[in-house]
Amino acid sequence: ERVRQIEVRAFEKLQKAMRAAAEERNLVNA
Repeated sequence: ERVRQIEVRAFEKLQKAMRAAAEERNLVNA
């Protein structure tokens, strides 16, 4: 159960990082 929680947290962190990178790229392109 705890391992699953850690995986979810890591996945959310990865998603947030990817979204931030995408926003940065969009700002640069604009």
